[in-house]
Amino acid sequence: MSKYNVYVAEPVGTYESFTEALKLFLKRIDEMFKNGGTWQVLETMCWIEREVDGTIYPAMFYDLRDFACQQGILVDQKIVDDAPEINEETVCAFYATLQNANEIACANYIITTLQKTLETTIADIKVLDAVDKDKFTVCQQELEHAKAQVDHLSVGLDLVTPLGK
Repeated sequence: MSKYNVYVAEPVGTYESFTEALKLFLKRIDEMFKNGGTWQVLETMCWIEREVDGTIYPAMFYDLRDFACQQGILVDQKIVDDAPEINEETVCAFYATLQNANEIACANYIITTLQKTLETTIADIKVLDAVDKDKFTVCQQELEHAKAQVDHLSVGLDLVTPLGK
């Protein structure tokens, strides 16, 4: 069974119903702005965690706002108090999509960093060419092999990256 931990600049509470947690979250955001809250707090200190078997899956404000609109919880910037409960499968799919998008973004960052490092290293070892031709050739072959593996990972990642990401 999932539980939902709500944070709006500080811990607000834990709820068994995602719909209840989301409505409270949105109400607290509204109150926060009426009391002088800032966009920085909204963007960095407001989220709902889905906790399943001790594992935490966070969702930040903008994703939650968009999801609330899609599910009819938020209409014309107003909370619909009598909106129906969002079923667990839909909530699970929402959090899974966020998790996959985060993992893909991290993998893209790692691959890009590896590609840049390899390119710099290949350029740097060309200095060996003048000093030790054999050592340069071995280093260059190993680095080219590593670069090919990173490029292969990048192509594979492109195949699973969701459209629009």
